[in-house]
Order: sequence, then C-alpha cells, then structure tokens
Amino acid sequence: MQVKSILCPVDFSEFSAAAYQYALSLAEYYHARLMCLHVIELWKYPFADYAAHEADFAKSEKALKEGGEVQLRNL
Repeated sequence: MQVKSILCPVDFSEFSAAAYQYALSLAEYYHARLMCLHVIELWKYPFADYAAHEADFAKSEKALKEGGEVQLRNL
C-alpha cells in the first residue's frame, strides 16, 4: 500500500493529541506528508433577535483564528 498524504483533524483535546501522535507515526512509517486541519465554527448568535455589530464578529473571528494558530504550532 502506498500512502502519500495523511490528514489529521485536530480540536486540541487530549483525544486529538493522541490521534495526532498516531497520524505522525503513520506518516513517518510511510514517508507520507502529514497535514493537520483545525476547523472552527464561526460565531453564531445566541438567539434569533440578537443583533451583533460587524466589529464584534471581526474581533471574535480574529481571536479564534489567532488562538487556533498558536495551539496548532504547539501541537
């Protein structure tokens, strides 16, 4: 079997860290490229009548992105 790439979704939980270690060992064994993917769910309004300002959304999105990048580097 030839494995060229392995995709490992991560959410920075303990289970995710264990899955990453397993994916890393597979990538090393097969000399494959390992790609980690962290997907975030964009901010949802807490209820239908909530009206958020665009600036609130932009701040929330920026914080999620920056936090995810830091955690991904640490992984």
